[in-house]
Amino acid sequence: MENGLRRFKVFDREGHLQYTSEIVRGLESNLSWRPSGNLIATTRKTNEHYFIDFFEKNGLKHGGFPIPVSSDTTVEDIAWSTDSEILTLQCRNIVTDSQKLLLFTCSNHHWYHKQTLVYNCEQKINRIIWDNDFDITNNKKLHVFLDSGVHYCYSWIRNIDHSRGHTNDDDAVVSVIDGAKILLTGFRQTVIPPPMAAAEVTCDFPINSVHFAPPDIHGKCSNMFFAVTPNNKLIFYNQKNKFPLEYSWIKTISVVENKFPFQYHNWFWMNSYTIVCITLDNNGNYKLIEYRIEAEDITQINSAELLKSVTRIQAHPNDSSILFLQTNKGEIIKYYEGGLAESQEISFGVSCPKFNIIMIDETLYYIGLSHKNNLFLNDTMILNSVNSYFVHTHFLLLTTLQHFLLCTDLTHTGILSITEYAKNESTEQIYKRKIERGAKLVIVVPNDTRTVFQMPRGNLEAIQPRPLSLKIIGEHLDALRYHEAFDIMRKQRINLNLIYDHNPEKFTNNVDVFLESVKNNSWLSLFLSDLEDVDVTSTMYASSYAGKTDKVKLHTSSKVQTICDILKLHLNQRSDSESKILPILTAFVKKNVDTELENALFLIKQLKLKESGGSKLPVGSDEALKYLLYMVDVNQLFDVALGMYDFDLVLLVANKSQKDPKEYLPMLNELNEMDENYKKFSINKHLKRFNKAVKSLVLCGPEKYDELKTFVKYHSLYREALQLFSPDVNIYKEISNDFGVHLRLKKQYTEAGIIFERAGNYESAIECYKDALEWELAVKLAYKRWSPEQFIELCRDLINSLKEEKRHQEALQILEQYYKDNDMSISYAIECGQYKTAYRLCSQYDRDELKEKYLQPTVLEDYKNLRDLIESNWNTFIKYRERLNVVKENKSKQPTDIYDSPYYNKDGDLYSDAGSTLASSSRGSRYSRRRNLSNVKFLIMCG
Repeated sequence: MENGLRRFKVFDREGHLQYTSEIVRGLESNLSWRPSGNLIATTRKTNEHYFIDFFEKNGLKHGGFPIPVSSDTTVEDIAWSTDSEILTLQCRNIVTDSQKLLLFTCSNHHWYHKQTLVYNCEQKINRIIWDNDFDITNNKKLHVFLDSGVHYCYSWIRNIDHSRGHTNDDDAVVSVIDGAKILLTGFRQTVIPPPMAAAEVTCDFPINSVHFAPPDIHGKCSNMFFAVTPNNKLIFYNQKNKFPLEYSWIKTISVVENKFPFQYHNWFWMNSYTIVCITLDNNGNYKLIEYRIEAEDITQINSAELLKSVTRIQAHPNDSSILFLQTNKGEIIKYYEGGLAESQEISFGVSCPKFNIIMIDETLYYIGLSHKNNLFLNDTMILNSVNSYFVHTHFLLLTTLQHFLLCTDLTHTGILSITEYAKNESTEQIYKRKIERGAKLVIVVPNDTRTVFQMPRGNLEAIQPRPLSLKIIGEHLDALRYHEAFDIMRKQRINLNLIYDHNPEKFTNNVDVFLESVKNNSWLSLFLSDLEDVDVTSTMYASSYAGKTDKVKLHTSSKVQTICDILKLHLNQRSDSESKILPILTAFVKKNVDTELENALFLIKQLKLKESGGSKLPVGSDEALKYLLYMVDVNQLFDVALGMYDFDLVLLVANKSQKDPKEYLPMLNELNEMDENYKKFSINKHLKRFNKAVKSLVLCGPEKYDELKTFVKYHSLYREALQLFSPDVNIYKEISNDFGVHLRLKKQYTEAGIIFERAGNYESAIECYKDALEWELAVKLAYKRWSPEQFIELCRDLINSLKEEKRHQEALQILEQYYKDNDMSISYAIECGQYKTAYRLCSQYDRDELKEKYLQPTVLEDYKNLRDLIESNWNTFIKYRERLNVVKENKSKQPTDIYDSPYYNKDGDLYSDAGSTLASSSRGSRYSRRRNLSNVKFLIMCG
């Protein structure tokens, strides 16, 4: 005490004074240093209020909060839990001599009054101590010692009290206890960070726990709840309004009073008319008590003996008359309404503060999360780094200590994929994304995508995981709720191709429903603009559609064309088609074809004509043209309009663009002065539409044939031009000759010969056939058109060319059929090795002397050469075979280490452990030298 004011001093380990606290009036003697070391807590009393004040270790004040007690109450002691999360105040009422313990926790810089334990005047508290054994669940176990020698142990676990419904009527309401106030937020409508809330309910007594109604409560809302007070009063509240959130009091029911705090605990709303809780008698025996809810009262109807304490209670997913109890050892007990309890074979082995039951195809899965972040599936630990999880309507979501969100669907494959993820941290079945460090799941809105996290400091963050969004979107699309699906996809930037790819057949059959649901022109245009010839269910969203075989698969190569055609057809058939001009124009443009752009411009022209007639349209021609110019480059659109030969439309496009009139008016004036066909030719030539240009130039008549030949020759449009003429006219023959020369220059001799032949240019055709070695075609044309001398010369050239190409049979055929020189035919056959043909010709022409003089000696000589070659190859084979046998025999006789790897027997005594790296490096060169020596040795050996 200094000058009547209390101050505290901070000393170091050696007892030297370090800091003295600042002067604060009203400080009391209670003092407790937070185990984490950042704060020192003490009490301060003024004339009207009681406060907890926090000081830094340097003695400076650092916040605090008022204590919710009356003026006749004093604080006797302060204690921190060993994890620094719970601040405990031991208070005494100086009038009634009763005591109570107040438990506070902090979130987002606000201290919440979470629990109140009341002891009467006969239960004198001697001391309170927080357990420091980390094996205790979450390290939140409080020991309370009474003067009478009685010892109470209380264990708390962190729990998020939220509504349990699975339908859209459930507002995902989360409750937070703060003394006698219950703070409520419906996360389906809004996200409000603590310490604020959407609604606040104030009770007459402090609240120790909140319990929401079961999901299938008859005639009532799953958002209703009851609160339990320290004196065992159950206060029921019902939801009065959804937005803004409001609750109204229904009734307050008193249960048997506690003989000691929390004698009745773990309350659970089982079904519409049943509430259960766990009770502990003075002898340490646990019971489950079953109460029947009546109009204004509650009646005990059953009780069941329990061998161990129960930490968590969960309802059967499909049967509201069955509960599952988890003991403090992680064992599972199945409880039937009426008092029957059965132990289950499945056990977690450790107590799991977070515990859920899910059912998939009549199979129950037990999921638990221990305080050491181990996730259990049935009786197997499958992940060891999970800090929170939540069972959504369709998915299981997890957060890990590596700051990832994992999401898998509630199917057998999805649940088992978590085990696969634990092995390699990668599986297509599991969605994975980064989240903020330390974030934990608070709630996921049922049948919705909103997923709410709480950060370590206490603030909230909401996201929409992609699998949840795709599931909700799929349900909307299946139910033909296209507006709802489109709205989600637009907000979350999901590819709009999914509207069609989810079920192509269903979309095609319900296009009118789609157009009726999505009436916004901007949305329709956005949908059309987003189209791609890709099935997004097998690419970017493949994981969400894995294993689904019921979806009708259609060809995606023409998907854009198909959808645009269907939408155009149905939009034009609607009564409000004139207001759908912009989506129709988008469909034209999306097809990415010039003819479709022409249709778009023609539509705008029709609008212009209607406006000229005095009609008032929902979408005017100017607006439509501006929209079209926004999607299509102005130069491209100008060229398309020019290609329609409609100068009014060209000027309309040009006037709405920023093109300089000096660029296009002179050209348009020049075109207007031309003949119609030549004008079209000039336009098509300018637009590089050469096929159309040829047709227009042909229509100009014979006076333009010279220009036609030049144009065709320059752009190699021979085939297109020849199709426009009869073979009888001269221009056909002239173009054909040019075409033949063109093909001959490209060394396409056969094609050139055919073109020359069609044009009647037989000389050039024969030369082309000759160059192509198409001797049959060349001989056919020359046989009757050339003189005998020219024909014989042609045959001689063909024979020499065929001989060079080793086409001897064909050369002999020319010699035999056209050349008429028997001796030359026989000599050529002998020279080229065609012995059977030579024998035939000798017999045919009765030339036995040639057979004996030339043919037989040549055959005999070839026979000898072939025999010598075979003998030489056989001898070489025998030599190599004998050498191989010698090598095999030598290898079998020599030590094995010569042939083994240089790293064989590396652990032998000859190798130094310290020099292993150096030995490995030098051994390679030794091996190389040995290999070179071996090569020399083999060279001096026989064979």
